[in-house]
Amino acid sequence: MLKNKISLKLTFGVVLPILLVIVIFAYFNIQSENRSLFTEVVRHANQLSDHLKADMGYDMLHHDRGRIRDGIMRMGGQESLDGIRVFNKSGEIIYSSEPSQVGQLVDKTAETCFRCHAAGDPLERLDMQQRTRIYRPVPDSPRLL
Repeated sequence: MLKNKISLKLTFGVVLPILLVIVIFAYFNIQSENRSLFTEVVRHANQLSDHLKADMGYDMLHHDRGRIRDGIMRMGGQESLDGIRVFNKSGEIIYSSEPSQVGQLVDKTAETCFRCHAAGDPLERLDMQQRTRIYRPVPDSPRLL
């Protein structure tokens, strides 16, 4: 009987601390993996953005509106992208993968625009950390980057 109590105490004395260490390690490991995956997603989104700017830049210099429109429709139609919009300095959408948006003005207080327009005059450049965020356009929608 006494031997049973000692083995039970010894088991709990060893198993519980080990279990606690495993749980703490798992928590920090999951947090680290989440940060790493987010960094990779941001990097790939930035690469896609740079590719689009380079690809469309040439066509914009040559005023080839058909190629610009076709490229935006082709790229914006991908399942992993919510859409692509190009707007001018006054905030009018001039190209979009959603044709109904062309000609509309963007809301400068919207989640996607407020960082650049918070101070009144728009900022020329934001570093990648400042221009990257995850948000939901409407409360029950999936998250967007």
